[in-house]
Amino acid sequence: MLNTFPEILEPTKSFAVINLTSTDIRELPSSFENLVGLQSLRLNMCRDLASLPSSIVNLNLLYNLDCSGCAKVTEIPSDIGRLSLLRDLSLQDTGIVNLPFQV
Repeated sequence: MLNTFPEILEPTKSFAVINLTSTDIRELPSSFENLVGLQSLRLNMCRDLASLPSSIVNLNLLYNLDCSGCAKVTEIPSDIGRLSLLRDLSLQDTGIVNLPFQV
């Protein structure tokens, strides 16, 4: 099973959707922000995922972020409101207790 995500060395528009549903991924690299064309990120049921990189707020085209079932995720970046196109944020069954003011 996939448990690490490779570093993204240069900005790329090649990926509009990344589906990591039910993988053993533990973390996403801070270079994830180089996925400048990313519109949908599905992380649901990634039970080993512990956190989201703060650089995720630089994904300006992101409109869907699904972290449902990621019980080890206890917070989302405080400036998640910078994602002006974000329309679908799924956080059910996570460890998140408090949401940032901008959500």
